[in-house]
Amino acid sequence: MTATRGRSQTGTSGRSRTGPAAPTRGTTARPATTARTGAPRTTAPRTTTARPTTTRTSGPARGAAPRRATRTVAGGGLGGPGGPRGPRTRQPWRVGGSSRRLTIMIGVILAAFALFAGRLVQVQVIEGPARAEKAADERSRTYTIHAQRGDIVDADGAVLATSVMTYDILVDQNQVRAFVYRGEDEEVLGRGAAAAAALMAPILGEDAHELGAALTGTNAGALIAREVTPEVRRQLMDLGIPGLGSTLRETRTYPAGVTGGSLVGWVNKDGEGAAGLEYRFDDLLTGTNGSRSGEIGVGGIMIPGAGQTVEPADNGDTVHLTIASDLQQRSQEVIDAKIAETSAEWGAVVVIEVGTGRILAWAESGMVDPNHPSGYGRLNSIQAPYEPGSTGKVLTVAAAMEEGLVTPTSAFTVPYEYTPPGSSSGSRTTPSTRPRN
Repeated sequence: MTATRGRSQTGTSGRSRTGPAAPTRGTTARPATTARTGAPRTTAPRTTTARPTTTRTSGPARGAAPRRATRTVAGGGLGGPGGPRGPRTRQPWRVGGSSRRLTIMIGVILAAFALFAGRLVQVQVIEGPARAEKAADERSRTYTIHAQRGDIVDADGAVLATSVMTYDILVDQNQVRAFVYRGEDEEVLGRGAAAAAALMAPILGEDAHELGAALTGTNAGALIAREVTPEVRRQLMDLGIPGLGSTLRETRTYPAGVTGGSLVGWVNKDGEGAAGLEYRFDDLLTGTNGSRSGEIGVGGIMIPGAGQTVEPADNGDTVHLTIASDLQQRSQEVIDAKIAETSAEWGAVVVIEVGTGRILAWAESGMVDPNHPSGYGRLNSIQAPYEPGSTGKVLTVAAAMEEGLVTPTSAFTVPYEYTPPGSSSGSRTTPSTRPRN
């Protein structure tokens, strides 16, 4: 007998049996054996029939949930080509043709390329000039070149007042560690604070190990040296050490000290004239600052050849006096001694060259040292109230005698009343009959 099991094309399943015996899957029923006798046992040859193909379709059965795909399972019976149950194959998913996929891929690539090309045009063409200008502004720096104040000298050119330009050297220790010292063939000869100290020490005249310790740390404004000359500062800046900077210190000095001190005057803390000739000729003595502009790179170093512009400073003018320093000093000694002798409040000596009117000495008691000024530097011979009184008569009579208009014995009648020219009519003048000599 045979037994079959299968599904209908509509997806319904069923099972049928023939005969009373239980079916044997894929085989014929074994015939019943005979009663045991002494003869040998014999059996009929075993035959195998091919297992029918079972096909499942995606069509839903009545009352059953639908299936997504079709699956075909094929196999032979025992001993078939696929083994006991035969091979099982799956139908692949269908996702469209290759030409469609290629078209989509090319479209995505072209869209991405168009996006990048548009952004490139925007950055380079549309926004390019503005971005370049902004970048140049961020890199650009302008440094002031300070003008030196003019000197004040005497008749022989001896300096009475001058300016000394000095610099304080500062360093950002955080940037020094990035310094790399290279030789002529770009070979690295040193790095960091140790290499920077080895180059700076001979210029500053300091020990390299001590200077290296001063360059190490996290201080953004460490003071390395005070009041170095402009030449020393230039040599340090030429080393190209990142973080190295300087601040200007302009010191006004007066080599003659108290000699003509109140006459020469001094400047205030801002370098502006505060007294004497320093105040009177401040516009001439003060120069015009210059500038240096350019682009900086990493570490604040000026980029060579990157459009640097230099406007030189215009230093102040030199003021020449008619004062003779030796005569000025002697005149001050004389007047100071006389004031001490007479216990006078103050005294002055003015020496004038006959024929030219040049003032060779203008000395007063109690002259101020401009290097250490105090008070206002008052010149009493100019600023103190002084009433000529009868001393004016001497000049008037001397001038009249020189012209031959009067003699030492001339008598004058001086009226008690006097009507100036151009006064209103009716003004009376009462003459005096008393002569005056």
